[in-house]
Amino acid sequence: RRASGRVVARMTRIRFGPFVVAVLLSLSARAAASETAPPQTRIDLVGVPRGLADIGSAACDDARSFCRTAVLRALGEDEKLTRFLDNVRETARQASTPGSADGYAVAVPDPSSLKLPELLALGCCLSAGDCADEVTSSLPPDADADARIDASISTAAAAAEILALAASHPDAARAPAATMMLAADAAACSPPGNARRCDDSIVDAFRRAGRAGANEGAMRAAEVLIARYAGGLVERGSSCEGGDGGDPADAAVARALLKGLLATTLDGAAASRLKDLQRVEEMRVANLGEHDAAYRVADALVNLAAKVFLVFLVFFALVAAPLRLSSSLRERAWRWSGCAAFARQFRREMEWLGVVEHRRVNGGRQARRFEGHKVTKKFARRVVKEARRGRVLGAEDE
Repeated sequence: RRASGRVVARMTRIRFGPFVVAVLLSLSARAAASETAPPQTRIDLVGVPRGLADIGSAACDDARSFCRTAVLRALGEDEKLTRFLDNVRETARQASTPGSADGYAVAVPDPSSLKLPELLALGCCLSAGDCADEVTSSLPPDADADARIDASISTAAAAAEILALAASHPDAARAPAATMMLAADAAACSPPGNARRCDDSIVDAFRRAGRAGANEGAMRAAEVLIARYAGGLVERGSSCEGGDGGDPADAAVARALLKGLLATTLDGAAASRLKDLQRVEEMRVANLGEHDAAYRVADALVNLAAKVFLVFLVFFALVAAPLRLSSSLRERAWRWSGCAAFARQFRREMEWLGVVEHRRVNGGRQARRFEGHKVTKKFARRVVKEARRGRVLGAEDE
């Protein structure tokens, strides 16, 4: 009865420690947040480009910039190429319909027979030169914006076909990186035929440019693969038409390409794209439930460990502390886990190095006797000192 009374009295004086209360509150808050937080359905990738539309726009800008600064500038210094281009433009002007570049197919019926400089000159003229301006200006003055957009698409598609032939020309081996990158950008700007920006042909073109030495080609191939893998998770029309994405092979190839760029001058952009890829993977797992067997097993183990920890914490707070079981449990855990042996060995090493004082080898009864002798000696010295002081005072009085 006395024992049961003591137990009841201890349990009525239960006090939760601040650490226990904080842990319980944090666990409950996390559970509530996971149940009430709405899932994120879109992701806005860091930086530009974000989706296939932006990748195409960036490819158009790069192709036009390279044509203006490199090819077209050198074209004005070559009279032979200038005469060739003037003749082609004259023939195409007579055979073309307003707002279309179909007349260049009549002016150059067999583009594969052209030399590399002629292919580059004609392709850049259609991409960012007078050829593109003539096709747009051939429209009537009252043409709407859609007609002008169609004219730009027509010239860009014709430029992509010509520059693709330039990239495969035997003489392109003299400057493969620049030629292949220009052709890949032109193809991504306006995919020829029924191709799409997310097709393997566009990715392969950029990867060939990357293998030739143009790191920008590997970067753009990785961006296309990330956009294709993300599917509808990325905003601004980046998803690949006719597919939902989520192919693990696209993510693996994109990660390999980006890791290869970490040792180049594009390391910052590659690190940013790797973070984007990781975010897309997390989004697909969180929203679309793409969990493999290993992920499900790990999730079950984590949930089980959290539940066991919570049960142990409640037991410690409600049962072990009031009944003074925590000290015995702690001692057993300390001994069974091997931490006690490690602590003893560590103490011996510290004693041998002189960092801490040596513990007395003979403990127990002999240690208590030693401490008792010390106290007795100290008391005896004090008594003797007081006795001597009393004799001295008595002699002075006499």
